[in-house]
Amino acid sequence: MTTWVPLEDLPWFGGEVPLAPGVRITGRTAEELRVEFQPDLEYWLAKEPGTAMHSLAVDIPNGLSLRAAEVVQCFLFSLWVARPTRAHATWRLEKDADHFTGARYFDQFQFNRTDVEDEVNLADFAVSAATLPALAGIYGVGRRLKTALVLSVRGCESIAWQVSLICHGAALEALMTYSTSSGITKRLSKCFACLTETDQAQREIAYQEFMQLYSFRSDLLHGRGFDYTDGDENLRKLSRMQRALRSVWSLILVDPALRVELEREDVGRKAYFQTLCAGFAPPAPAP
Repeated sequence: MTTWVPLEDLPWFGGEVPLAPGVRITGRTAEELRVEFQPDLEYWLAKEPGTAMHSLAVDIPNGLSLRAAEVVQCFLFSLWVARPTRAHATWRLEKDADHFTGARYFDQFQFNRTDVEDEVNLADFAVSAATLPALAGIYGVGRRLKTALVLSVRGCESIAWQVSLICHGAALEALMTYSTSSGITKRLSKCFACLTETDQAQREIAYQEFMQLYSFRSDLLHGRGFDYTDGDENLRKLSRMQRALRSVWSLILVDPALRVELEREDVGRKAYFQTLCAGFAPPAPAP
């Protein structure tokens, strides 16, 4: 069986792109799918069929050993990690012999207009293809990483910037936390800095950035964000949080050893981060 998913607003102007065995981007348009499925899915025609110029084709079974819906989520998330765009899915159409089915996506990937690219290239799809197996593994048997992935995806699907920022902040915490003791902001900031940077000066910048991001997250979560009234500035805050999250996922998805470390219980994670952060002295607070 093949599942077809029109990819709305995918800024790709090339041809077919293989992503994994049984998973590929094709040149089949939303209009072509509408014509093919018209006799069997008339209810689809009562709605806007879309203007997508490309579709994701997913064979079942496929090389990722995932259901079609999971493959769609993994692909859109992998593309978001590689390069955030306006790409999203609105319909999932399946054809198995003479049986046709369709499903409407109500939870769609959203885009942040302050952090979106107008074109993707083959290098971006190569990143997506390289990270799809790791995402499939997390979906299938992940524990702590799966929790972080769910929070990350839900943040991408939210139409409210506050919800997106909180979910993405929670995802970062799920990826790096190892203790419930006090001092979590400084502890997470140190983990983030040492995970994403190797140079002392760059680590200091990353540390300060995460301190600010966690403060934004805490203001919203604890009801102190009522005075965040500048819409453009709020989206810029969200963009900063999203860049931080993508930077961490981009490391995790290409490093099997790192995935093993981050799936450990708190004791194992603590040992990993203490080794990673050894020798790093966080900058002193601003006066």
